[in-house]
Amino acid sequence: WYGRAVLPLPAPETCTPTTARLTHTAQTLIVYRKHGERPPPAPEIVSASLIDPEEYRDSLEPIWTPDARNDNPYGRLIRLWSYIDDIVLEPFAGEGAVVPVEAVRLGRRCIAVELNPAICAKTVAKVQVARTVG
Repeated sequence: WYGRAVLPLPAPETCTPTTARLTHTAQTLIVYRKHGERPPPAPEIVSASLIDPEEYRDSLEPIWTPDARNDNPYGRLIRLWSYIDDIVLEPFAGEGAVVPVEAVRLGRRCIAVELNPAICAKTVAKVQVARTVG
């Protein structure tokens, strides 16, 4: 039902997080950014944030089919849209804490918002475990 055209692999040095841009009107992704120009990240941050060329190419597909790299789409989105040490915002953290844990696991900082103090404590515990496991 879905004929996938295999795109050529991009050059590895071009597979940086913010070059994967939305190209289809049916896609939805909210990206918050401070007003003004953002200085480019340091070269060592760019090289540490490079994305596997196959994952990068597959991320440009309009439909993400489940595979080994896509079992957690949040981690994939974090890798594609942020550099190491960037801040990832999770406005609705909830009990699962998937985004904060993935952000920490991938070397990003995270601001997570949760209104329920008990669930917030569970989220903090999960993030602390992710920090120690690395």
